[in-house]
Amino acid sequence: MLRTGEADIARISRDVVKEALSAGLKIVTKENAAVVTFSPNMQWTSPVFSDVRFRKAINLAIDKEAIIKQLFAGLAKPIAMYPGPNISTVEGDLTLKPYPYDPQEAKRLVKEGGWKGMNLI
Repeated sequence: MLRTGEADIARISRDVVKEALSAGLKIVTKENAAVVTFSPNMQWTSPVFSDVRFRKAINLAIDKEAIIKQLFAGLAKPIAMYPGPNISTVEGDLTLKPYPYDPQEAKRLVKEGGWKGMNLI
């Protein structure tokens, strides 16, 4: 409908963002619309998750930019948040800097903690 002029504004899926941009259309996104979080249950009772090195290693091992590129067509940004119940972490804290993607440091932390090769589930 946008191509034929039948509509001036329309919702599009992330699958067609590149096509829309290459056609000269303007993409408008909503800031702070959603947050993807990883919250393991009962993490504080686990000897693995109770170690800050392991939790940091998980963060460092996740390629957030690749996820943003593939799942959100590059139209998202990583944020940092304080740990807590899901209800309190729906927004990030813009004063906190997200962990970078650093798989080598993640591997080092896993080795340092003695978890290499362990079945952690």
